[in-house]
Amino acid sequence: MRASRIALTAFAAALPMLAVVTPATAAPIPAATIYYNASQAGSWQGDVATGASIWNSSVRNVRLQQGGSATLNYYLYQSYPGGSQYQGDMHGSGTIIFDINQVDNQLGMVHSRVTAHETGHALGLYDAYNTPCRNLMSGGEPSDMSPGQCTSDRPTAQEAAQVDQIWAGYLKPGRELTQTEVRAAMADIAKKQAKRESPCVHIKL
Repeated sequence: MRASRIALTAFAAALPMLAVVTPATAAPIPAATIYYNASQAGSWQGDVATGASIWNSSVRNVRLQQGGSATLNYYLYQSYPGGSQYQGDMHGSGTIIFDINQVDNQLGMVHSRVTAHETGHALGLYDAYNTPCRNLMSGGEPSDMSPGQCTSDRPTAQEAAQVDQIWAGYLKPGRELTQTEVRAAMADIAKKQAKRESPCVHIKL
């Protein structure tokens, strides 16, 4: 434990050479980023952005960002065989299709619920049919009301936790941390050590 403390002190002492970061201002180590393209989503582009924002404010380990080398693509059709759906690997890549006839004419669903639900599949969640409206992944078949009456468009704490668990392995062995990430991690460790008054710190990536 003494050796660990000495190593940590020496490492922290070198940080001012890079930049001064305090625990209060240090940013957390970045989450995995999924780049998406909604240019083919027509009038639903704003709804797609809303769905992405909902997830970004609900989870910590993964973020959705428009642009870049998109691996997740959204499309809007007047009618599509099988209705609105997600096709992909359930880990950030694939295609999301919105069926206007199904969503607006047949079910009368809230757009943001549909976009957040389908995006949930891209983040790794399966459908949870016949569960209450409060469950985002109940989708178009909530057990307690008709699809058109269900306006809940945010994941439950359990759904958000599932996504965070799925993406918790983002920092895998072999990925080199940037200087910003190292500074943020060390500041966070120092903050937690002071709070716990622990004599020993373990870093696991």
